[in-house]
Amino acid sequence: FSLRFQSEPQYKNIGWCSILLTIQFLAQLLLIPQGSLFGQIMFVSSLGVSWAYNSWLSSLDKEKIQKEILFDHVLGEPKVTKYYFGTRTSMVVFVLLVLQPEEPSKILNELLPNDTKVWRKFKSTIVERLLDKEKLHFEVTDADIDEFTHNERTLLETLYGDAQSAYEGYIQYCASE
Repeated sequence: FSLRFQSEPQYKNIGWCSILLTIQFLAQLLLIPQGSLFGQIMFVSSLGVSWAYNSWLSSLDKEKIQKEILFDHVLGEPKVTKYYFGTRTSMVVFVLLVLQPEEPSKILNELLPNDTKVWRKFKSTIVERLLDKEKLHFEVTDADIDEFTHNERTLLETLYGDAQSAYEGYIQYCASE
């Protein structure tokens, strides 16, 4: 979002406005105590109006305004599709599949900061398959059953299931493009 002034790059009109506001401030500061009751009431009411206007400006939803400007004026109303995923893990894997970054491990570690034995195994498997451009279909053998306890195996199988559902969503995404 930007404003363009005819006096660019000197911005003379902004300078003149600043000078006029300073003169107005000094005049009101010097003349109001000597003025009539009406003038003093007008001065106090102008302060009230200024306060109310500033309060209104600060209450505006700036994010909504910025979003409208971005989508309507900058991007020209692009086609936006919203995807819903059951878990954060599915969302992260889908994002990695769509973006195909050079170093998926950085994004994976940033978005899924868990650092347990199960999560490290899951992340290394995902990164390996993404870099090798393999499908994200997992068998029970991928869980390295001997290495983990029953609860850890269950968690790992759940994580692999999330990754597989994200991959299936990615396949649908590619088909719709």
